Order: sequence, then structure tokens, then C-alpha cells
Amino acid sequence: MKKLAVYFIFQLLIICPEILCTSVFIALHNLFIPTDTYTPHNLISSCSPAEYFVIELSNILLGLFLLWKISEILRQCIDYLKILTFLQLLLPLIAPVFLNVIISLQKKPEAVLALSIIYWIICIDSYLLFLRAVRSLAQQHREYLQKKMEIELMKKQINDSVQLSNEYASLRKWNHDIENHIMSVMYLMDMKKYEEAETYTASVLSRLNCRPQEKQPEEDCSHEKEH
Repeated sequence: MKKLAVYFIFQLLIICPEILCTSVFIALHNLFIPTDTYTPHNLISSCSPAEYFVIELSNILLGLFLLWKISEILRQCIDYLKILTFLQLLLPLIAPVFLNVIISLQKKPEAVLALSIIYWIICIDSYLLFLRAVRSLAQQHREYLQKKMEIELMKKQINDSVQLSNEYASLRKWNHDIENHIMSVMYLMDMKKYEEAETYTASVLSRLNCRPQEKQPEEDCSHEKEH
């Protein structure tokens, strides 16, 4: 279904410019040269090689313009689309148009026959490249998803590493503060200042119980201080 969808999308991009350019040329020709009326049925047999070349050239230019626009849309939607893959998708649609113009300008039957054989060989090869490009596009999609998952995993690992580093730094600071408090209490005990040591210990325990990371309400802290 994906192959058919992509194929018909590009086919419409080729058919629409051909219909538009041919209709515009017929309308302008019949407006300025009403004595020699062109219709879609007699256009190829009635127009000169120069006129046919102008029609095909405008068709190719408009088709390339539409393909360029659709390529911009595809580039915005498909981040993993490569230029080579995109050209392989376009080859079955661009090559026959150029070959048709070259064949239509030939007068010798031998040249027309040789170019017709080359035409079918190039068409078959280009369609094989088209199928290869579709498979390559699926592979690129899988690689893109894999890289995206790797990037997300790496971001998660970095965030976890930063969080662990912050927690480790906080724990080291907490251990350092506790060590200082113990040294202060031991100093007061050595100085036989037991009441001051008891008051200091109670104050430290109260602050530890009311730490912000434990998210205790202020009224609970004040209640503990009263006890």
C-alpha cells in the first residue's frame, strides 16, 4: 500500500503539469491563431517540433517545480530522507519524459526504433531502482527510530546522572554538617557544659526534623519544638 501510494502521488505530479501546460498552450494558440485550431486529439500531429518542444519543456519545468515543492514537504515530514533515495523515487517519472521528447524529435525510423528500445530498458531499470528506493526508505525509517530511541535513552541517562550527582553532593554536605555538630557536642561535653550541649543537641535535632526535603508543615516543626 505504501509503494502504491508513493507511486501514484508522483504520477499525479507528472500528469497534472502535462494537462495544465497542454491546455494553456492550446488555449493561447487558438486565441492568437484562430485559423489553425489545435485540439488535444490533433495536437501531436498538427504542431511543429519546436512547438512540441516548448510544450514538453514547460511541462518538465512545471513538473520539476512541483516535485521541488513536494520534496520540501517530504523533508519536513521525513527527517531521514536522503537525496539519493529521493532521486531514485523520481527517476521512473523524469526519465520517460525526457526520452519522449528526444524520440518525438527524431525523423529517421532507425533512430526512433533504437531510442524506443533504450526507452524501455531505462524504464524497467528505473522502476527497479524505485522499488529499491522504497526498501531503502523503510530501512532509513528503522534507523531513524533506533537513533531517536538512543538519543532519548542518552538524555535519560544524563538526567539520572545529574540527579544522582546532586543527591551525592547533598548527602556529603549532610554528613559534613552532622560531623561538625558531633564535634561541637563533644567539645561542650569535654568542657562539662552539659546543659548547653543538651540545648544544642535539641536545636540540631529540631532543624533536622524540619528539613525542607522532608516537606513537613511549619506547624509540625513548631509543635516538635514545643515538645
